[in-house]
Amino acid sequence: MFLFVLSYMKKIKFHVFAFISIILFLAFTSDPFEKNKNTQTMTTDARPFALLELFTSQGCSSCPPADKLMAAYAKNKERNIIALAFHVDYWNRLGWKDPFSTTFSSRRQRDYALFIDKSSVYTPQVIINGEKEMIGSDQQKIDVQINKALLQKPSIKILIENIESANNKFIINYSTDKNVKNTTLHAALVQKEALTNIIKGENRGLALANYNIVRELKSYNLPMAATSISFDNLPDLKSQNGRIVLFIQDDASGKILGADQKDF
Repeated sequence: MFLFVLSYMKKIKFHVFAFISIILFLAFTSDPFEKNKNTQTMTTDARPFALLELFTSQGCSSCPPADKLMAAYAKNKERNIIALAFHVDYWNRLGWKDPFSTTFSSRRQRDYALFIDKSSVYTPQVIINGEKEMIGSDQQKIDVQINKALLQKPSIKILIENIESANNKFIINYSTDKNVKNTTLHAALVQKEALTNIIKGENRGLALANYNIVRELKSYNLPMAATSISFDNLPDLKSQNGRIVLFIQDDASGKILGADQKDF
């Protein structure tokens, strides 16, 4: 009987020793930072965003309400709501030449007419994430589309790392998590706010406030080796009134795949 008990006790000790050995093995061989790694991956994923492109003109009598609405989106503190105002040049013939009007703004709107299957362009027009278009002063419809856009996970993560100022230039350093063929990287130099007294045309006598005006737009076919872009400083672009917006667009559909913005 004594020998049986002794044998049984030895078996118990063996199993206890084996169990402790397994626990120690797992403790020393597992990665103590694995949980943190997973957390970091989740927090550094690309955040959903809503990119609003307003096509407007100081020479258009229907545009001031849309410009005013744009102010609310432009001043939004959330980094994932991005507002851009493209001032078209085709209303300049009405008696007032919009000082912020550009041919690239009009051309970009015409390109969207092909993407979204519209036969004509108009102002004020808002396009969200390159897919949905609506009247630029229709806040209800715009808010609905913004909320839908903020539920979609971006296809590409793009991040503005920093903005350097040197030799009268702005140098934007950025990173992406992937390079996708048949896409275009757009870089917008933005003036956050401007007030203009209109002395001619349909808006004569008004003092118009415009927000997030795209002053320059540079476009690059992806993939590209460089991870920096530069802009010449504009004489009238004062300190603390500038913003850089980078966004990647699908060449076939016009859909915006990723976007980021940063003030300077």
